[in-house]
Amino acid sequence: MIFVSYSHHDAVWLKRFETIFIPLRRYAEVDLWADTRIPPGANWRNEINEAMDAAFAAVLLVSANFLNSEFIANEELPFILAAAKARKTEIFWIRLTPCLIRADWLGISVL
Repeated sequence: MIFVSYSHHDAVWLKRFETIFIPLRRYAEVDLWADTRIPPGANWRNEINEAMDAAFAAVLLVSANFLNSEFIANEELPFILAAAKARKTEIFWIRLTPCLIRADWLGISVL
């Protein structure tokens, strides 16, 4: 599974990415997970943690909104970076808007 980390302020970008991803889901049978898949009434924090733990890759939809998010900064990004070091989870940094933080500052390579 591929975990997608994004700011809810950038939901339109998530939709675009999901549309681009459809052929991979169809032909390579790769599952894409975003928090939009959390069922109503579920413990959203547990759902996110389980998805991050199960992911072999993470896509970061990076914008100023993404970098300003306390939840991403304090919860998702540290988990994803630790998983990349511990078990070689692949990280894909997709810059949506100009930002003051570069991927290589966080030890993330950009394709």
